[in-house]
Amino acid sequence: MAGYVLIAANDPGDGPEQQAVFELASTLAEARDKVSLFLTENGVHAARAGDGERWLVPLLSAGVTVFADPGALAQRGISSEGMVSGVVPAPIELLMDRLETGSSL
Repeated sequence: MAGYVLIAANDPGDGPEQQAVFELASTLAEARDKVSLFLTENGVHAARAGDGERWLVPLLSAGVTVFADPGALAQRGISSEGMVSGVVPAPIELLMDRLETGSSL
């Protein structure tokens, strides 16, 4: 089983190209691969409860670990109470450390 770390920096509601990383995460999870998705920049819009649930609930249910950059959340006015349940706020430094060491999130 492989492990993957994907980064979403675009709002999936902006179109098919931005949705591709979410679809890839789903495909990899269906293949029973370990998948982590890190939301940053406008990608954190997917973490917003309500609209974001359509993107993240299926991924979370499939076992994808979803992290969101707290700085990006704060810049976009998304509080922890307003996030999709199961999304874990994690500083981008965590992502960088894991990528540098080759560890999965």
